[in-house]
Amino acid sequence: MKLGRALDPKDVAGRVILLPFLNLPAARAGKRTSPIDAVNMNRAFPGERKGTVSQLIAHFVSTLILPLCDAVMDFHAGGKTMMYQPFACIHRLEDKAMFERSKAALLAIGAPISLILQELDAEGMLDTQVESMGKMFLAAELGGGGTTTPATVGIADRGVRRVLAHLGITRPTGENAPPTRFMDTAGPGCYSIANHGGLFEMLVEMGGTVQAGEPLAQIHSMERPGEEPIVYRAERDGMLIGRHHPAIIQQGDFMALLAYDAA
Repeated sequence: MKLGRALDPKDVAGRVILLPFLNLPAARAGKRTSPIDAVNMNRAFPGERKGTVSQLIAHFVSTLILPLCDAVMDFHAGGKTMMYQPFACIHRLEDKAMFERSKAALLAIGAPISLILQELDAEGMLDTQVESMGKMFLAAELGGGGTTTPATVGIADRGVRRVLAHLGITRPTGENAPPTRFMDTAGPGCYSIANHGGLFEMLVEMGGTVQAGEPLAQIHSMERPGEEPIVYRAERDGMLIGRHHPAIIQQGDFMALLAYDAA
């Protein structure tokens, strides 16, 4: 919304399409799923022409919006249930030329961390739909916990302007992207999933490093308070860039994400 109010059409070479809320009912409710049809739109792509409201919106975006685009940027955060060390990201692509172009645009964002993100399950995501159409896809996870900070908003605000200039859509900003740490999440042991439910205690600070075998988090039984907590240990060396946010965790919940420096 801030970008839309600030952009002057005379300064735009080409077209900029702004979608402040991809799923407005869900955004109003502060949830990943729409209160109308209980659909998570980021698992609904490419959508359905005769589906529910969220599926219809996904279909509209897939068939009428994305064909107009050369590049797509999806800036969001970890919602209410996750917290992330602010990062911008791309995916590893089979198309090497597109990967290099995407990497150059990623570095132009200038987020504290520039990440090659390995998704646990990419089916139905906007990311997958965009990349299947041969378009550039950039994303960012900027904090979480259901809120923003001046720092996280600033990363998005300045980053999107630098990418627009990098792609030749707007004039150069006159500033270089700040230093960024290029990292990866491919391979086993980066994601940790809870196998138990209870009271969640993270044992590593966000942005902290851990060695394989060291304690990462523990879960306390709420029904048996006298029992020792179940300790989860890091399966690999890395930096903690994502974690479960609420105090209560359920079996199967995302617990932690470790990243390592990319080659």
